[in-house]
Amino acid sequence: MFTEKLNPYLIPGALEYINLWCEGYPVRLVIKNARTTKLGDYIKLDGKHQITLNHGLDKALSFHILTHEIAHMHAREMYGMSIKPHGPEWKSIFSNLILQTI
Repeated sequence: MFTEKLNPYLIPGALEYINLWCEGYPVRLVIKNARTTKLGDYIKLDGKHQITLNHGLDKALSFHILTHEIAHMHAREMYGMSIKPHGPEWKSIFSNLILQTI
């Protein structure tokens, strides 16, 4: 899915997790110029998932932000759009993703 082009933004080994978590989903990842209001975001447009990530972040923070946004994608796919963005469904999925990396 995502190639080694993403490696300069991530800690070693992170690409493997990102690809595993996004497998089977049509995901577009966009690296944005640094924004002051957010570090990344997730949105679903026309049946496709888009995740953005700010350029210039620390590699560990970039991986954490991507994990956070991927958790939003999984939560919305599993539970629908009516859930709270950081509600119990999202927290459970995010926790599971983080535990996989330990």
